[in-house]
Amino acid sequence: MTLLTAALPLHAIFAVLGVGQIGALAAISFRPEPMGPPIGQMALILRWVTISLAGMLLTGIALVAASAGVQAHTLWFRISIGLFVAIGVLTGILRANLRRANSPDPSAAERYLPRIRMEAAVLCLLVVGIVVLMVSKPA
Repeated sequence: MTLLTAALPLHAIFAVLGVGQIGALAAISFRPEPMGPPIGQMALILRWVTISLAGMLLTGIALVAASAGVQAHTLWFRISIGLFVAIGVLTGILRANLRRANSPDPSAAERYLPRIRMEAAVLCLLVVGIVVLMVSKPA
């Protein structure tokens, strides 16, 4: 088994089962009001997303190493890396806002919910951007 044949399926698994949960976060965050979104469950999902992002990073590095960095100098690849970094930063911001929304203050969830919704939606768009770039590999 080569590095490429080992890393590629793992990369896909982390993408689908882990990073794919970002869509679930966005959907849950828009749950209609009286009950509102389950902030605690969203934090648990985000924890899995974070672990998966680390897995994506490690397997991505392995894939670049296995291909001798052939794609690493292309513009689409560099943009994808920038979007990946943005996902990491925004995930940290979302985690902090979920923690603040889950505080004992009864108005905290209501106060932070618009931010949480926006951050979850932007995360979805960033993931879509990376997928489009990785699949189409524009020149």
